[in-house]
Amino acid sequence: MKSIRSLFSRSKKSEKSLLGILDAVVDMEFYLDLRPSSNAGILVKPLKTHYYRESENIIREMLQLIEDSYKTRSQIEKDSYGYTWILMEDEDFEDLVNAVYMLESVFEDHNLKNQILVGVFRFEGDYRLYWIYSFKKGKFYPFIPEEPSEKKRNTAQELRVANLMEKILPVEKKVEEWFPLWDIPF
Repeated sequence: MKSIRSLFSRSKKSEKSLLGILDAVVDMEFYLDLRPSSNAGILVKPLKTHYYRESENIIREMLQLIEDSYKTRSQIEKDSYGYTWILMEDEDFEDLVNAVYMLESVFEDHNLKNQILVGVFRFEGDYRLYWIYSFKKGKFYPFIPEEPSEKKRNTAQELRVANLMEKILPVEKKVEEWFPLWDIPF
């Protein structure tokens, strides 16, 4: 599918950061035997009441445009902490990444950039890996939950993955800022 990124004014740095996940797919398959899933999501802070309805309408209009353009299915869910998840599904990983990119652009264009926290991309193989993208920092970090019910993560494997991918992806260097997201709904 031809990208419609050109509709949005974005800096090259921001584009390179988020879209770097597309370049990393081949190396993750070769070195880690991990493949991208058909799921991604964006975690959004609770919106203030007076912005909520207008913002939600803008988001829904954009999700409809994305579905019409890319056939990326989406839904909006609230989690138990009051945050909003914009969940997307598409068998074509490039379309899925472009959908996240476009939504980030919409938030930025409507002065809502501070509301979006992270984008999340799931990879699967012998284990499940989430690449979490901080929109604020323009950096990724790995998250490998081992036993989510016990809130255990595989930190050693996360460090290995980050080390392997840091030449391709902009990886957050400060490990203390690799915050776990235990209740990712996909």
